[in-house]
Amino acid sequence: MATNESWIKSHFENAASELETLFLDSGFQLKNKRILDIGAGDGLIAAGLVTKSGCNVTGIDLIETNKSKLIEALPRKYRKLLDSQLDFVKVDRANWGFADNVFDGIYSWSAAEHFEDSVGIYSEARRVLSPSGIFVLQTYPLWNSRWGHHLDTWVPEFFHLTKSEEEIENSLKNIIRSRVSVELSNGKKSFEVNEILSDRELSRDDWVQNCMRTFRSTNKIDASAIFQALHSSGFEIRRLEVISLPTLLPSNLNALDTLNYGIEGLKLVCVPRN
Repeated sequence: MATNESWIKSHFENAASELETLFLDSGFQLKNKRILDIGAGDGLIAAGLVTKSGCNVTGIDLIETNKSKLIEALPRKYRKLLDSQLDFVKVDRANWGFADNVFDGIYSWSAAEHFEDSVGIYSEARRVLSPSGIFVLQTYPLWNSRWGHHLDTWVPEFFHLTKSEEEIENSLKNIIRSRVSVELSNGKKSFEVNEILSDRELSRDDWVQNCMRTFRSTNKIDASAIFQALHSSGFEIRRLEVISLPTLLPSNLNALDTLNYGIEGLKLVCVPRN
């Protein structure tokens, strides 16, 4: 798990606060409720939601989250609460092993863009969700948006839509081997390459391969495909928020997909369809 302060703050504090607000604004009270996190990753968002709201969260992923390491990275005052109200389970893609209708609420945060079988996952979410529960889904960044490559600002905007996979990998190799620091395109911050490698305990080649695994893990679907998958799985979308900022488009992009280039992500609140 990444342990740098900015990463912890953006997930344990900021993302968890956004998530809590989406639940509360939908009239859903979290305290003591049983919540499922689909695609828990390092578990920071789940831990943040527990400490903010007092709910009980079970996080699932294809690789089990290291709960002990997570708790050690957070303030000591939360340890007792997290030890009793936070759990993580490694699951199979097809069946999660939970009883029907066992969770009061479900969420997934920045994971849906990696689902190999969106309909299968949403159908399983529908099965384990209470008929009166809600499903909060945030996905970012979507494939056709400027950062859809999931490589942050290491490569340019829309690079994945205009370059081959080999060109992307070569670009990463050139960056990590030749530059001491990398400045974000928005000018807000620069990263020292050596600090990143040291923090993540990676060699330069390992870092490139990790980036490429992340890139290859994206499912390349757009907003319409997500809407269709949710509908096919028995959900109704009750709240829709499009994540978008003004975007400069390269001249060599397909004009027919212009709208998708501007939809960077989604925040959805869904309920089971009767």
